[in-house]
Amino acid sequence: MEPSLLPQDSLPVASGAFARFGVRWTALEIGDRHYQTLWVKMKRLHIIGRKNHGKTTLVVELLQEFAARGLRVGSIKHTHHDHQLDVPGKDSHRHQQAGAAVVGVLSRSMSALFIPTQLGSAAPDRYEVLAPAYQHCDLVLVEGDVETSSPKIEVWRAAQGSEPIASEVQGVMAVVTDDECPTELPTLPRSDVAAVADWILNHFA
Repeated sequence: MEPSLLPQDSLPVASGAFARFGVRWTALEIGDRHYQTLWVKMKRLHIIGRKNHGKTTLVVELLQEFAARGLRVGSIKHTHHDHQLDVPGKDSHRHQQAGAAVVGVLSRSMSALFIPTQLGSAAPDRYEVLAPAYQHCDLVLVEGDVETSSPKIEVWRAAQGSEPIASEVQGVMAVVTDDECPTELPTLPRSDVAAVADWILNHFA
């Protein structure tokens, strides 16, 4: 089914959304049904690094820094492990096991969607399935996913004794480290999160 697109000016405009994202309506196939859904391209940056080099700590510190500056920044945790994100035995998990194509959970403080991976096959990549939820974000930080073609920065610590991933994969723009780095990429000071945030905004704002 070919995507059915509407002109950009016929869609509702959220504050600054079209300045930061490409937005359109497109077709989404779930099983044998076809839906029209809002397609939003995330402005995302991947924070990559080997195990124990500090990816999560850097992502958390950057989120805090951006929030303090009044920016709305989303996050995604990417993992290669086959995690069961729902809790077996819970009602929502039973819905999933019974054959629900998508399962949602709404509570007083938070909402969540459980989407089986195969549903993303109708879109160019799995991030596009999640993109509408991030349409009001100025930036999305993704922890992990070295295989993506999207921009990446790597956090690296010489004390861990391993070479930077940047020497093995494409698309790494800079290395965040306080050590002498064995690559020709620009380095950003790990001990100065504000400087790292400034660099990110200069390249993605």
